[in-house]
Amino acid sequence: MEEKTLKLTYPLGTHSPTINDIENIIHENLKDFHVLLWLFIDENDARTTLLEDSVQVEHVTLPANSDEGSFDLQFESEFYAGCKDMNSTDEHETTVEFFIENGQLIIDMLLPPKWGASDVY
Repeated sequence: MEEKTLKLTYPLGTHSPTINDIENIIHENLKDFHVLLWLFIDENDARTTLLEDSVQVEHVTLPANSDEGSFDLQFESEFYAGCKDMNSTDEHETTVEFFIENGQLIIDMLLPPKWGASDVY
């Protein structure tokens, strides 16, 4: 079975971006990641939802003289069972890798086998 990926590309405007430049681009485009965060909370249960306002970017890393780095995303999901004592909120964290090429910030994420790019957008 062929692996499927989703490639997100953002112009940097410079070939030597700083961590702040990368962090700003990620913050400006956080909504692009919402659907991908379902990779981590998808329980095939319509009662589970991503709390979109909970998504936070933490710890962007870009080693000196490198064109590869990563950032951490923290977010929450909510499970609604209909009873106060059964409803729950879970915290999640994932690391997203990126690389820089030709003035572009590129994030290439592997999709689950059951997903295709049309499932994402």
